Amino acid sequence: MADAKIRNLIKKRTSIKGKLTFFINFLDSLKPSSSLHLSELQLTELEYRMNRIDSISVDYDALQTEIESLSDNPDEQLTERGHFESQFYSAMSLARTMLAPGHAQLRAGSVAHSCLLQQFGQFTRSVCVYPSMYNDTFTECVRQIIRPSSSDTGRRDTAKNC
Repeated sequence: MADAKIRNLIKKRTSIKGKLTFFINFLDSLKPSSSLHLSELQLTELEYRMNRIDSISVDYDALQTEIESLSDNPDEQLTERGHFESQFYSAMSLARTMLAPGHAQLRAGSVAHSCLLQQFGQFTRSVCVYPSMYNDTFTECVRQIIRPSSSDTGRRDTAKNC
């Protein structure tokens, strides 16, 4: 009975590993163009795939933990876990790097855009105190923040209030 359950769990684990392999193959297909900016379509697809693949880590952990608890050879299963986690974290790190500010174009919702918004909050406090020192830089920063998503009134209001 335990053997049948382990076989079933291993089949499910294999499916999850297959999803990771597809993600890694997708990342490999982007590498030739990664020295240049990725297209908007490539960046969007990468973000979708990252969001989807991020959840498999939890599923894998639950399955692997159950397999390890039922297995007669837990060392073999721990090696299997280590291999999967190594591939997973390596792939996710590469994907995040491809979306990083120096690698990807700035666009609404991107990692680069989020970083800029964080810096904008700190920057606006300085500008309010010393507006003449930062006029050109401030104007460009506001343009970059407002342009991608002009319907977001919160960002515009923050810029206007200063």
